[in-house]
Amino acid sequence: MSTTTPPAPPTSIRRSVPRGKPATPSPTANALLRKSYLALYGTKQPTAGVALTARAAAVSRNDSQVISGLAQLHRAEAHAMLGQARDCSDALGAAEDH
Repeated sequence: MSTTTPPAPPTSIRRSVPRGKPATPSPTANALLRKSYLALYGTKQPTAGVALTARAAAVSRNDSQVISGLAQLHRAEAHAMLGQARDCSDALGAAEDH
């Protein structure tokens, strides 16, 4: 039997985030977003969902455009559940900016 040596790993890995920035989104933002899912879709409390998604978007604004945009989308849904068309539209516009 002959053994094959696996290829060496690349000498440099291209970073997808600027130096000094965390490689992963804020754990706080993720926790807030997950709590908002429970408020919106579990316990059906859209008012709590608005607060949680707004905080998640604010916390993640500098770390993760994806989490921030997703939080804005769910904030829009919370406003829709409350019948707040203007606030829903504003949140969708904020999500589009991400």
